[in-house]
Amino acid sequence: MTDQAEQGLPLLLSIRRAAIVCGAMAALLCGYAFLWSPNTFYGSSAGDVRDPALDLTTLYGRPFRLDSLKGHAVLVYFGYASCPEICSTTFLGLGHVLERLGSRKSEIETVFVTLDPVADTPDRLRQYLASFDPPPIGLTGSEVAVANAARNWNISWWRDKDSGLINHTSVVFLLDPRGRLRTRYSYSQLGDAEAVANDIRHVLD
Repeated sequence: MTDQAEQGLPLLLSIRRAAIVCGAMAALLCGYAFLWSPNTFYGSSAGDVRDPALDLTTLYGRPFRLDSLKGHAVLVYFGYASCPEICSTTFLGLGHVLERLGSRKSEIETVFVTLDPVADTPDRLRQYLASFDPPPIGLTGSEVAVANAARNWNISWWRDKDSGLINHTSVVFLLDPRGRLRTRYSYSQLGDAEAVANDIRHVLD
């Protein structure tokens, strides 16, 4: 080997080492980009939910805590029993989702929070929710408590002065078995029951 070749060898080795290091770093960055993808769900971003807790009351007068459902995937919806259409069709859509999950639907809980706690007495709400399969857990509370819960979950609602009906945000939230809010579904997104079911399988696995 000539003196010139020997002098160039360290430089060549340094270049090779740098290339190997750069390649390894690029692979790691690609891996992290995949793992931390901002939205790996069919559903939309869950948004800025301030406090994913529901410190309300069951229809049997017992205090409710959302963390009591840990170990299950949880679907949460805000509505009211006199809702003329969208609340009922939302839960019918969720029924189609649960059908696609087969035996795994026992790993899922659904929760219905009334936005009209004065009109939705426990008896009335129990009767309304019994029409769905499976019946969701019904939650109520004082008007202030319900308003705070809805506000914390970014639910907008107002009562029409003429009809008395409540206009409200219609979205279903999905929490994983660890109680983390993962995604949400608009009324139209629930039309693809298989895509929603795949999201639920994802959080259960």
